[in-house]
Amino acid sequence: MIDDRRMLDLIDEIYAASLDARRWSAVITSLGRVFHCVGGALLQRDRNSAEMGFIEFGGLDAPVRAAYEEYYSACSVWMPAAFARTGELVIGHELAPDKREFERSEFYNDWLRPQGVYDAIGGVIHRSPGSLTVVTVLRAERAGLVTDADKQQFSRLLPHVRRSLDLHRRLYGLRLERDGALQALDALRIGIVMTDRTGRVMFANRVAEGILRRCDGLTAIRGRLCAERPADTQQLTRLIGDAARTTRGLGETAGGMLALPTRLGPPVTVLVSPCPRLGLLEPAVLVFVNEAPGSPEFGARYLARLYGLTPAEVQLLQALVNGKRLSDYAGDTGISLNTAKTHLKQIFAKTGSSRQADLVRLVAGNPVLRMAVSRLGS
Repeated sequence: MIDDRRMLDLIDEIYAASLDARRWSAVITSLGRVFHCVGGALLQRDRNSAEMGFIEFGGLDAPVRAAYEEYYSACSVWMPAAFARTGELVIGHELAPDKREFERSEFYNDWLRPQGVYDAIGGVIHRSPGSLTVVTVLRAERAGLVTDADKQQFSRLLPHVRRSLDLHRRLYGLRLERDGALQALDALRIGIVMTDRTGRVMFANRVAEGILRRCDGLTAIRGRLCAERPADTQQLTRLIGDAARTTRGLGETAGGMLALPTRLGPPVTVLVSPCPRLGLLEPAVLVFVNEAPGSPEFGARYLARLYGLTPAEVQLLQALVNGKRLSDYAGDTGISLNTAKTHLKQIFAKTGSSRQADLVRLVAGNPVLRMAVSRLGS
């Protein structure tokens, strides 16, 4: 049992995190320590795609997180937690009551067992039509199963976690308004959409809202960005997913660009870029939308003039900005991978970049550069 002093300290720590998102990792670690766990996380599950992703974590290293997001979340025997109600506890061994089946599962043998985990205790913080947010800590096998006393204590803490997260989001929204960020986005003459990793629209400025309402080239269906053609929608979703992985620190790619055909006029040009982490809000992606006629690629003359690049370097940079991998580019152009790497090193030197993701963000993440290129053409 947690003594009263420790309970009050935990509650104080939880509310302190509402003012400083950097403290949430420590909160999760403290919860794990109290409940004899090896780590834990704030997780968000997309209820349409069933994908699960980390918002914040404690005690879990990057490879473990990546393995869960990329594979093991889909085969988790604890996934029935997705049907729990807001405020409801979710206990690992209650979600998988058949011990033999649980111990034979891939999820246990390949992801839980290597970490020394056998059980879990958590709760649903927020449930909406599109997503489910859960806080959970992973119980060490040596500590035995979660007990009724553990559940009672976690139930006392869960409402405080919910209120603290809600307070954080409200305070951060007020801070954005105070700083004039939302007004500044509305004043721009380029469409800006902020999405989550699945393409669900979290914010759109006035220009973007107008584009989406016309449903020509780019729109939002059930809250998610979609193009006219399914193939374009798939590519847009892939670019958003790549950019979101970079935002979460799990990838190196940085979105890219698309020219989306319309029925009524020139293509809608879309630029997808990682977004800086906004407090404890879900890792987001920025989608810049420009309706002006122009090349869907960055202008070669403009890039060469701006960075002093050779034609071969410009061609490689254009390919990387548009989401192509270095090895694929080498194969498509008939050059060796070593030659492509040499070109990339020269681009790094001329642009002051040190990594491919930084290079793509330098170019693709700059809407002013994008608009200038649209005017100049290729």
